[in-house]
Amino acid sequence: MRETLINSLQKISISIKPAFKKVSSDNFINNVLTSDLRVSVEICPNRGLNEDLLCSIPFSFCSVTWRTPSNQQLENVEQIPALILAKQLNSNGYNVLLHLAGRNLKRDQVVRILEDVKSAGIKNLFALQGDPSEIKEKDDKKCDFPYASDLVKFIRELHGNFFCVGVAGYPEKHPQCENIEKDLQYLKFKVTRGADFIITQASYDYQKFSTFSQQCHLMGINVPIIPGVFIISSQRTLTAMSKFCGVPIPRNILDAVEAIKDDDDDVTKFGIQQATELIEKIFENQHLFAGVHMFSLNNLELVKSVLLKTRINSEHLLPLNA
Repeated sequence: MRETLINSLQKISISIKPAFKKVSSDNFINNVLTSDLRVSVEICPNRGLNEDLLCSIPFSFCSVTWRTPSNQQLENVEQIPALILAKQLNSNGYNVLLHLAGRNLKRDQVVRILEDVKSAGIKNLFALQGDPSEIKEKDDKKCDFPYASDLVKFIRELHGNFFCVGVAGYPEKHPQCENIEKDLQYLKFKVTRGADFIITQASYDYQKFSTFSQQCHLMGINVPIIPGVFIISSQRTLTAMSKFCGVPIPRNILDAVEAIKDDDDDVTKFGIQQATELIEKIFENQHLFAGVHMFSLNNLELVKSVLLKTRINSEHLLPLNA
């Protein structure tokens, strides 16, 4: 649902520099998660990207968000912005996780997309239903892939274990699901159909991540879980994440940001500290989690500022002005 947050932004062409530390594009993400370096980042194809910063941070993988392509792009899948960026990253040594939202796609379109991705050597997919605001067909029976689980099943049927497939999890439940118990059942179904790992929606509350992980294990969901972290940089972005992505905002954070809302610098400092403390807690409990995934909105300077304050990654990073 974060794609909705950036859809109104102007599309900007991106050139990618080689990775700071190249990772084999053959690496499945669930294999990469066994390494010491387990910080990953989500980037978007339709806004500017600081390639100098990107190549200075040794992320374990980069995920590329999906936006519903135009009919013309679907006729020639090589024109799809997410695929263009994913291929650029892959060819420059980055381990890539391509988002793929199935709700608006036909079976033959997914076949072509998967073949194109496979031929490019990209082996990691993030199977999604798609943003509710972008869904064109409301009737499940008229969709080839009404839910993410249907897309996971199709990928496995068509390509076996060629791809490593991730799915989304919701520590505070999906906004459209009636309760967390039902949501966990849906998540288990996605894993049963072939998902290899889970990246969660953002939360600002460590306890929500911890409880979610323990609930998953009790449900028999035993694939790696990667918490998603969003860095607060202004009151506007905070409320936008809540509105478009259904991320609840704890009262203490609402009050803290409200008190400094007119000074974006102060809000950013608060957001950096809040994200740093959250990441530290996640990595203090590695038995529950397999890494941290940063929702960047392409603001890599903000991401790097957070990582430089953590104990987990600072020794690997080049200075901000490098």
